[in-house]
Amino acid sequence: MDLFSLTEGKSPGRAVVDGVELAAGSRVRLHPRPGGDIMDLALAGKVAYIEAVEQDFEDNICVAVTVEDDPGRDLGDARQPGHRFFFSLSEIEPLPDVEPLRDVEPPPEIEPLPDVEPLDSRRDARCDDR
Repeated sequence: MDLFSLTEGKSPGRAVVDGVELAAGSRVRLHPRPGGDIMDLALAGKVAYIEAVEQDFEDNICVAVTVEDDPGRDLGDARQPGHRFFFSLSEIEPLPDVEPLRDVEPPPEIEPLPDVEPLDSRRDARCDDR
C-alpha cells in the first residue's frame, strides 16, 4: 500500500458550515485563526472560491481555496503552489453566490462632441521656436 492510496476515496466533496452546504465553486470569506503567519494576515477578510473539500488522515475536513482577486487564480485552479490555500471549516464564512447580471440596460446614448476649431497657428509656431 502506498501513501496516495491511503487518501483515495476520503474526499467528502461537501461540507456544512453554519447550516450552509459548501462544495467546489462555493464563495467564502476567509477568517484565519489568530497567531498565524504573514499569509494568514494577508488573506484575512478576503473572498475566495472553494476549489476542493478535503479530508486528512485524522479525518479533519478542510477546504482548498483560490482567492477571488488573485490575478494568478487560474494557477490555483490548476493546483499550482502559491495560489491555492487550505483552511479549516472554522476559518471560513459562507457567502451567497453572486447572481449574474441580467436585463442590464445599455448606457444612455452620448451626444457627439461639437467640432473643435484647429489650434491657433501662432501657438504652433511658438512651439517650433526653441
